[in-house]
Order: sequence, then C-alpha cells, then structure tokens
Amino acid sequence: MATSGEPGGNCSVEPLLAEISHGVEDRRPGPTPQVGCPNLAKDRVNTMSTSPKIPSLQAYQLALYRGPLHPEFFQVATRKTLLHNGYEAEAWLFPGGHTARFEYGPSCATEVLSEEVDTLPVRGVIASLPCAGEREHECKAAEKVDYMTSVQTETLEPHLYRSTFVEMLEYAESPDCIHHRWREEEGENLSVLELQRYNDELHLQTWHLRADSGLVLRSQSVFMIKD
Repeated sequence: MATSGEPGGNCSVEPLLAEISHGVEDRRPGPTPQVGCPNLAKDRVNTMSTSPKIPSLQAYQLALYRGPLHPEFFQVATRKTLLHNGYEAEAWLFPGGHTARFEYGPSCATEVLSEEVDTLPVRGVIASLPCAGEREHECKAAEKVDYMTSVQTETLEPHLYRSTFVEMLEYAESPDCIHHRWREEEGENLSVLELQRYNDELHLQTWHLRADSGLVLRSQSVFMIKD
C-alpha cells in the first residue's frame, strides 16, 4: 500500500497468519460487485433482532458510515484515540467487532464490523458487504477522505485455532494495538485492533477470533486524506 510521510511508532506489519492472509498484505483493493448500499435491515433503526443466533461467519458484515455513530449501539470493551497531522481517529473494540472513526476537518467516516447488524442504524450507510470469504471495496467516504478495505475469513480446526489465538494474543501486546479477550461456552475469543498513522493516511488492521466456529476474520482498511 502506498503511504506518504513517516509512520508514528512501530508500524511494521509482520507476516502473521500467513496461512490465512492469501497474499493480500499491502495490496490496494479494487471495487467488488458484491457491495450493496445498504445491506443492512431496511427501514430499521436501533431495533433488536429476534431471529435465532446464526453462525458467526454468516452473520458478520462490514459497513461504512458517513459521520460518527453513538456508543450506545455497542458494548465497548476498550478504545484507542490518536491525533496526528490534523486528523483525529478513535477506535472501539466490542466482543467480536469494532468501529473506527476518522475525522479530518468537517469530513468524518466510520467503519463498523459486527455480527449484529440488525441493531445498527441504516441512515448514513455509504456501503456494506458480507465478510465471508474474501471481499474488497474502495470508495469516497467523505468530501476529503477516500477509503478502501479488504476482508478475509478462514475457519480453522481446533488445534490451528488455538495456536493462532496464542500467536495473536502475543501480537496484541504491541503498543499500536488494543485487544479484548472473552470466554463463551465454546471457548476463548479474541479481538485485536491495530492503528498505524502516516502523514495523510490512517491504516487499520483487525483480527476477530471466534471459538464457536474456529473463525478468524481479518480486515485491513485505509483512510486517505484528499485535499
């Protein structure tokens, strides 16, 4: 991925999870025909889903909003904020998902990755896409902000899931990362979020590990300032 300026802090991206990355590291994604706008519950704002719980992989979606979202929509477990070169970013982790807000002057865009899309507002959605498999998308997120993202998923056998869990838990101790670890009946789960700042770009990487299906979901996104 092309960058400009020098990164702040330790911004190197190690070749973690090579067996599930499928060679997408540092590759600018192009448009994908699967993207709809929106692909959320139509005409539904802040309503609770009453449908039975479905497997994590099929439930996950990534959505991009124009503007911020209120924390009441999420069970925020931890957060990270930064100010750099005129832009502001704030990221939240909640069990199994994340949000990342990017603001530059009057321009604001927010990425959300969640398995509970029925609880999210429809208003303000620029694009959304299911996370199963490999997905890529790029668009203009706000007046002065371009955006691109890629998502990859893999379902692992229990022993591979556990080794990946241990590896990512160690990686999560990086000063550029925040993480949330929690246990459910099926086992231990982990969400990791990493922010890398550049002069006119913010790079966001996340990993969401779910024991109920051995799911490892990785996303890589870039917010780019376009003056």
